[in-house]
Amino acid sequence: MSSLASENSPSSMPSPTYQWTKALLAYIRSNLWSRRAQASAMAVVLLSMHTALCTLARSPPGTTVGG
Repeated sequence: MSSLASENSPSSMPSPTYQWTKALLAYIRSNLWSRRAQASAMAVVLLSMHTALCTLARSPPGTTVGG
């Protein structure tokens, strides 16, 4: 049977570095999905911009593209 003093000794408490790392990993995990969704939306926007620019570059001079 261990005493309360030994359970609260400095050697049984996690180090500040461990606590900081654990908190950082929890923060990264909590924001992973929202950042992934933002990156996916940005990829769609960039792809549509690229497609539009390629379409404009290939059209003959003096023509209207898209309407």
